[in-house]
Amino acid sequence: MTEPSTPKPSAKAEHRKKSQSGLIGMAVLGAVGDTFITSIAPLFMLALGSSPFYIGLLATTEHFQKIARVVGIKLVHRTGKAKLMAASRGLAVIPVVGLALLSAWAAPGTTAVILAVVLIASREFIRQTGNTVWWALIQDNTSGDAFGAFMARLRIRQRGAGLLLPIAVGWYLGASPAHGRFSWLFGIGMITSIVSAYWALRIAEDPMTKQDDGAFSQLRRAISDPAATWPMWVVALTHQGLRAMEFVWMGSVAALGQLISLTRWGRLVDTHGPRSTLSITLLCKTALGLADLAE
Repeated sequence: MTEPSTPKPSAKAEHRKKSQSGLIGMAVLGAVGDTFITSIAPLFMLALGSSPFYIGLLATTEHFQKIARVVGIKLVHRTGKAKLMAASRGLAVIPVVGLALLSAWAAPGTTAVILAVVLIASREFIRQTGNTVWWALIQDNTSGDAFGAFMARLRIRQRGAGLLLPIAVGWYLGASPAHGRFSWLFGIGMITSIVSAYWALRIAEDPMTKQDDGAFSQLRRAISDPAATWPMWVVALTHQGLRAMEFVWMGSVAALGQLISLTRWGRLVDTHGPRSTLSITLLCKTALGLADLAE
């Protein structure tokens, strides 16, 4: 008597699996790129002699970067989602090349600081163009699956990359790094962007649907999201005596906490829905803000 053969997964299921792997790969590479570029950008500006004003200016640009999503909305109907994401990650390398050259050759001073702000903001503007389709690609490749479980897997791998790398970067930078030490870090960030662009092309997508809202209506929803305040933490904490390497290591501490809790958060999302779970996290962020005001 012959045993029944195990049914092979369908081609569509295999394709979806590869696309999910591509999304997870992009998330991991994004975390790596953020460690080598975004998280150290304020430290780089301080090494160039930046004042708190320019650090605040960098934080302010985060409000305007989401305007790039208008560009993304206009382009995606011509390029498709995956190609738009790939192009944004590839083109984002150009400002990082400028940062590496600035680190290697420029003299500290106001001119160098302003140029750094322009380059960092330009990189994020280009990346935001591709981020227009990030959640659309996730929805295309998780429809019918356990969304919370998939996002937990994605975040665990993403935070795993963010657990050890900040320790290595902090050790490399030391307590008070010179601006020239950042060039190698920016170089590694360039490589991750190029690889991320390749991963984006591996992701499948559903056909585009007609949007009832115009680009500016969607932009209003995008800019309603609270902007990050990470750059200003550099000023606040360094004034309290925190060394550069210790600031970078904070990324590892955050990643560790997320790794411990992500599986549970994923189960909460699948059981109670994303909005109920998000309410809990917003309460935690409120408590953090109150703690900052208490200082």
